[in-house]
Amino acid sequence: MQTEVLIVGAGPAGIAAAKAASRNAQVTLLDDNPRPGGQIWRNRKDLDLPPGIHWLPSTGITGVMGEKTLLVEGHVLHFEKLILATGARELFLPFPGWTLPGVVGAGGLQAMIKSGLDVHGKQVVIAGSGPLLLAVAELAHQKGAQVLHILEQAPRSQLLPFLQALSAGKLLQAARMGPALLSRYVPDAYVLHASGAHKLETVTCQIQGKTLQISCDLLAVGDGLVPNLELALQLGCKVDQGFIQVDDTCKTSVRDVYAAGEVTGIGGLDKALLEGEIAGLAATGQPIPKLVPRLQKTQSFVRKLRQSFALRKEVLERARPDTVICRCEDVQLSQLEGHSGWRSAKLHTRLGMGGCQGRTCGPICQTLLGFDAPQSRPPVFATPLKNLLLEEQP
Repeated sequence: MQTEVLIVGAGPAGIAAAKAASRNAQVTLLDDNPRPGGQIWRNRKDLDLPPGIHWLPSTGITGVMGEKTLLVEGHVLHFEKLILATGARELFLPFPGWTLPGVVGAGGLQAMIKSGLDVHGKQVVIAGSGPLLLAVAELAHQKGAQVLHILEQAPRSQLLPFLQALSAGKLLQAARMGPALLSRYVPDAYVLHASGAHKLETVTCQIQGKTLQISCDLLAVGDGLVPNLELALQLGCKVDQGFIQVDDTCKTSVRDVYAAGEVTGIGGLDKALLEGEIAGLAATGQPIPKLVPRLQKTQSFVRKLRQSFALRKEVLERARPDTVICRCEDVQLSQLEGHSGWRSAKLHTRLGMGGCQGRTCGPICQTLLGFDAPQSRPPVFATPLKNLLLEEQP
């Protein structure tokens, strides 16, 4: 198959890119989910793609076949321009009890609720770092959950630059959550450990210098987001501070490859929509000068976001020697001591060799142990053998 513009990822950035690019070119948009929208617009029924876009749902990238050529679910796909809008995934750092049933990622809980999980009447504690905590709390509250606490690990003084950078619209959006929910938001607070015989029963937290034990049904923890860089790294895109490096037109270091959204820096919905539009316009030769000042403003917001929600030392030191780090292969922290990096630990412990192929434990080891990032190589993700047998068309 041949396409003028290929967009990988159908979240907000990918959809914005598709809308902009489709005004001037043939566009193919693909995602490994059955519907467009990504995490933030998951299962939105009013979300429609512009007419004329070739939409490939439930489609994963297997690997890079050569210049401007990808292997996609067993088919070869040729493109003239490529836009990477692959988004980010949750960083969920281990602590004692994090593998108990009832302990989930904050983003994971958000996705499950949007997919139909019934949380009505459940007592929920939400903890970690970043604006996502409030979004998850609001959704859980709307669906009938009793949100007991929203624990933000960053101290109040660290949050001030972020709050000052918020637009009036964002402040109004937060105010609409209501005093009952906002009053449960507590800075300078984090989970120490979770306990229970066969499932979660209690959470022990450090809240503004005091230790508190909370009984609850669900604990949702999110310690930030990490970008999905696997395809970008295989393409050879330059990465700076863990994100794809782009210029003011969202162009990467690789010719005719652009990137937009969380892969260029964690900045939320507005940034994703803006970068997606810029990438779509730039990739198809349309003018973008009026958008550049807005892009530079979002980049300043990204820096404030990163500084304000930087993880504190105590959160990085919660795991004990017997705490599981790699859930797929049941590798404990004590087994990783003495290893200089990811490759050595993997060879000796099977770290990262399970179903997730290091997508979960890789960022954990980078954050807690200073390991190098796992090397990205084809297939991009685990794939059936049939997908390596080439066919003509997707």
